[in-house]
Amino acid sequence: MEQETNGLLGAIVVGALLIMIIAIGYMLFSLAKQGDERKALIKTKTMAGSFIAVIGILLIQIIVSIAAGRQLEGLNPLIFLTIISVVFLALLIFNKKKYGG
Repeated sequence: MEQETNGLLGAIVVGALLIMIIAIGYMLFSLAKQGDERKALIKTKTMAGSFIAVIGILLIQIIVSIAAGRQLEGLNPLIFLTIISVVFLALLIFNKKKYGG
């Protein structure tokens, strides 16, 4: 029973890691592509939304640490980068549909 649980947990971790790698790779690939003004507008709006998400996450971390009365600790960079890349991917898809990219 314990080995089945470890195997399932391992599969979940590998799947999550694969999703993170794909999202981060797609984010970097999208930023590197050149295009016309419309594509630049889509990327600019997506980057602005991602920046707002970064600021929001950091503010939430600060507020939670103050409310809990503990010293602010560092974020896990891998998790933080994954969250931001997923937000970027979602905003990029949304903006491409909205502006026809």
